[in-house]
Amino acid sequence: MKIKLLFTTLILLTASLNYAQVQHESDTVALTNVKEIAAPGIDTTIYNNVEKMPTFPGGEFKMYEFLAMNIRYPQRAREDGYSGTVYVRFVVEPDGTITNIEVAKGVGGGCSEEAVRVVKMMPNWIPGEAFGKKVRVTYTLPINFRLQ
Repeated sequence: MKIKLLFTTLILLTASLNYAQVQHESDTVALTNVKEIAAPGIDTTIYNNVEKMPTFPGGEFKMYEFLAMNIRYPQRAREDGYSGTVYVRFVVEPDGTITNIEVAKGVGGGCSEEAVRVVKMMPNWIPGEAFGKKVRVTYTLPINFRLQ
């Protein structure tokens, strides 16, 4: 039963992440000013799309595996029948750390909180690059919660 649930979760995550990648590829390069104070000469620009997008260490399959192994369907969501896709937006910094984690679109029953919890657990990513240097890049990760 657990293997079937794990396999189903991996398939759903694969479909969701492919959708996110297509969505990122269709974006144009956009710049957003950040309202934080930085030392002079430090680039605080956050890019939406760059030449080389940030990646999870080991690639997409390892990310699916990480999510499948760490996500726990919230009991309240299970009891109340909540399901759907939580879109978590975050910034991958030039050193690979994940910051500015927020829910772009949530699901009730504790699913949004669980998605944020797991993103906070992620190891450092391989940062994105623009113009030959590592830059801050926003990334939106869809995480599916489906009752079986």
